[in-house]
Amino acid sequence: MTLSTLLTDATTHLTAAGISAADARTEARMLVQHAFGLTREQLLLRSEVELDAALLEPFLLRRASREPLTYILGERGFYGLSFHVTPAVLIPRPETEHLVEVALAFLFTSLGSLGLATPSGFAKEVSYSDETSGASYPLRSEERAISRTQRVPRSRAVERGEVNKSGGQRQVLDIGTGSGCIAITLAKLLPDTSVWATDISEAALEIARENATRHGVQVTFCRGDLLAPLPLDLCFNVIVSNPPYIAPSEASTLEPEVRDFEPHTALFDNTLGGEGLSFYRRLASEAPARLVPGGLLAVEVGQGQAEAVARLWRDAGLIEVSITPDLAGIGRVVSGNKL
Repeated sequence: MTLSTLLTDATTHLTAAGISAADARTEARMLVQHAFGLTREQLLLRSEVELDAALLEPFLLRRASREPLTYILGERGFYGLSFHVTPAVLIPRPETEHLVEVALAFLFTSLGSLGLATPSGFAKEVSYSDETSGASYPLRSEERAISRTQRVPRSRAVERGEVNKSGGQRQVLDIGTGSGCIAITLAKLLPDTSVWATDISEAALEIARENATRHGVQVTFCRGDLLAPLPLDLCFNVIVSNPPYIAPSEASTLEPEVRDFEPHTALFDNTLGGEGLSFYRRLASEAPARLVPGGLLAVEVGQGQAEAVARLWRDAGLIEVSITPDLAGIGRVVSGNKL
């Protein structure tokens, strides 16, 4: 079967499985590239070459069952880096890049120039196609993160010079690290910062460690619940988290790619009567004590949750609480500083 016919048939097959026509065309191309080891240029130049359709079939069947394209390809772009991804971890999403930006902007403004340099092999400005919408998203560079610093308020503790007074190494913590995309990106961009990451899943931590090795960074990974596995005397300049924030009652509203394949422990607030805010309540209760004066607690939130989480932050005594919107204008990151 010729390559062009194979692409047409694959697109038809995916469309019949309920995938939109626009996405089906893009995904058929990506699956063909994956199955036959072709580059985009080869795909365009070899339209009449004969290929064995049997090599594509297992990948096509998996996607037709609505398994996420990322799990089939095994890779996902995040903030200009590529991460190995399996069903053991949540798929990195563009919205989470805003959480990285908030952390970088805070560290840049509060602790002085970080001397950020583009590491070898780090793409300063690339893009990738989102598997669910077919839209092309820019992968933001550290320069774009720094450009946002004027919109990030300096905490009063920073202005009083109380942040990191000892001059010790900056400490950053990622709670619920999953693939490690947040922690590893921060470690890549902040080579003089000590980065820690926790997760309750050993399978997820195995993937995160693999990704850290791939990108040549040192991250201290600890298995356990939230802050529990960390040394009691360890405090952080920044704590970030993308915790489970979907209420179980909303499961039926999710796309099958999410509901049926991504790890439920990373998606759902499975506490008794969980409405999506349980982990934020725990973070509001436990995290401030582990911040240095002026330190930042920043989290990703679901649509419609930002104001509720901001109230939790204020009730916990955090100041300069702010909400950062995503590219769609939805409140996506809630952050606040320790007095």
